[in-house]
Amino acid sequence: MNYKRILTGFAFLIIWVVILLLDNFWLLWLTCLALGGVMINEFYNMVLRHHEKKDRLAGTMLALLPLIVSYKGDPEIVAASLFVSLLLLIFYTLNRFPALCRDNSNDAGLDLMLSLGFGVFYVGFCGSHFAMIMAKPLGVNWLIWITLMIAASDTGAYYTGKLMGKTKLCPSISPGKTREGFLGGMIFTVSVSVAFSMTVFDQLPMTRMIPLTIIIFCVGVIGDLTVSIIKRSMGVKDSGKSLPGHGGILDRLDSVLLTIPILFYLLHFGFLPPSP
Repeated sequence: MNYKRILTGFAFLIIWVVILLLDNFWLLWLTCLALGGVMINEFYNMVLRHHEKKDRLAGTMLALLPLIVSYKGDPEIVAASLFVSLLLLIFYTLNRFPALCRDNSNDAGLDLMLSLGFGVFYVGFCGSHFAMIMAKPLGVNWLIWITLMIAASDTGAYYTGKLMGKTKLCPSISPGKTREGFLGGMIFTVSVSVAFSMTVFDQLPMTRMIPLTIIIFCVGVIGDLTVSIIKRSMGVKDSGKSLPGHGGILDRLDSVLLTIPILFYLLHFGFLPPSP
């Protein structure tokens, strides 16, 4: 049993839940900004490791913009910041292109543009939705809920896969994941969701919460596989070394980065009521 993984994951979860329970928007925003900065650095250290340091610095600054403006809790401002970041990204690539062609090849500019752009979207834009959910009524409860969903998903899938996993889920992307682990993770996640919802969101029907939980679980797996593709393409095992037993912060939060916008937009457009 990997006790280092268990202790690190448990400590990380407890610290995050304590921050949420303090119900302080600015503390959460600063925490998300700090975590986002670490994840952006880990991402660009993977995908731009053969590029100059100024390329990674430019990407970090561009990706931080949506996270910074998320303190307003306004999705229109965040969307505008995403456009500004991508526009500046294009300008930066145009400026770097002559040097990239001399040092590498003609496709180096496209490689830089796409790498920078995905980091801005995946970490900066998606990560900004934490603060925007916090700004909504009962945002803390929803953030605790999705935190428990991701933790339950990872735990259920990991240990079910270890005990009963035989059939590979996506062997070319993540050889360690199994279909049995996938099903075990889903069952465990739905069970935790039902228990939490009956306590906190007791007026929301299970006919709504269970499908939502399954959607969040499946998208979380997609987020995990997305980072797995990047790591395999770059020939690295982990995004970083900041979390013993887990790798980097991005390895720990890769699932939630895609799921948190889904929860926000379901709340924002009224598919989920703002309060029970």
